Formats: sequence, structure tokens, C-alpha cells
Amino acid sequence: MLDPTRRSLLGSSLFGVAVGVGLVRAGRAQDGVTAPAKSSTPTAAKSAPALRKAVKYDMIAIEGSVLDRFQLAKECGFEGVELDSPYEIDRQAVVDASAKTGVLVHGVIDSVHWQTRFSDPSPAVRERAVAALRGAIADAKTYGASTVLVVPGAVRDAEKENFQ
Repeated sequence: MLDPTRRSLLGSSLFGVAVGVGLVRAGRAQDGVTAPAKSSTPTAAKSAPALRKAVKYDMIAIEGSVLDRFQLAKECGFEGVELDSPYEIDRQAVVDASAKTGVLVHGVIDSVHWQTRFSDPSPAVRERAVAALRGAIADAKTYGASTVLVVPGAVRDAEKENFQ
């Protein structure tokens, strides 16, 4: 049995998507269906951006309050910030700074997951991982964030973690 790697799985997935898109396009072309022409009208250029710029809160490396950091993020053109959890910060100050500047807290990073894995064989470690994730979800709710980043497992030590 072959042991898949992330690289081989990603490559196979991308190849499959490319083939699928090609087949769909070929089928639509045979049916006389073509993609709509791209508009060059000014209204097309004014539509909302496909990607929004955000920055990790800790990357705003200035001395100052939470509000000062949010204001700098806004001045630099960022629309959102992402915070670690757990994080020693005045959560109400984050909520207030977001409301005042319009810079959203779009996501929270469950930063405990790098050391405390859901894939660890120890039930006690997995319980700590679940508790940390619950804390990150609670922080996300407080900030009005729509996402929580968590890495559920890794294969770094064949004795403790594996694909099975």
C-alpha cells in the first residue's frame, strides 16, 4: 500500500480539478454554450473585491492601545485582523476598536493546536485540545469573527501520530 504525502495528494487533486474543468468546458462548447464576455464597464470595476486584505494582530508591531493598532491597520488598507486564542488582551477593547474603525476581527487562531493535537494518542491531550478549541470559539463569538483556524492533526512522529 502506498503512503500518500501531502504533495502527492495535492498534485492529484489539482490534476483532477483541471481535468474536470476541461471536460465541462469541452462539453459546454459542444452544446454551443460559451462563457459570458467580461464586461469592461465602469460598474464591473466598482464591484466588491474578490479578496479582502487582513493582517494578524501581532504583526501590527507598534506600542499603543488596541485602538491604535486597529487604526494603523485601517490606515495601511487592511479590512480585518486575526487574533490568537488564548491571548492576553482586553476583549472588550478589541470589540470597541473594531466597531470604531470598521476593521473586522474576521478570524481567531486556535494557537494551542500546534502543541496540543487532536491526533495525539493520549486522551488527556485530546481533551486539552478540545478545551482550547472551545475557548477559541468563545473568543470568535465575542469578537464577531466568522472563522476559527485549527489544525486537527499532524504526522510528525510515526510512533505517536500517523495517517490511520
